[in-house]
Amino acid sequence: MPDNAYRTTDRLGRMFDEDRVQIESAGRRSGSGLKIFGESMARPEVLVSQAAAATELSFPAASSALKLLGELKIVREITGRSAGRVFRYSRYLEMLEEGAEAVG
Repeated sequence: MPDNAYRTTDRLGRMFDEDRVQIESAGRRSGSGLKIFGESMARPEVLVSQAAAATELSFPAASSALKLLGELKIVREITGRSAGRVFRYSRYLEMLEEGAEAVG
């Protein structure tokens, strides 16, 4: 059981590092992208308004940063709506589920 937790933690760390490098390569949009990425790690499903409030970015800046993370295939919008959009860090949640299944 501890080996599974270690492997999951290691995989998550590598994924976070890879995603961070992608965002950092996005040029001038990377600053806001990194702020939103940090929030996505803390809250893997987030409304644009929640991400904006948590990062102290304006709503348009948070929306743009989430769009960037979507373009990089880090998060994806899951509602299909233009208002009240929710973005999910799917790979993160999938890894957590896989780790939980290995334990249970």
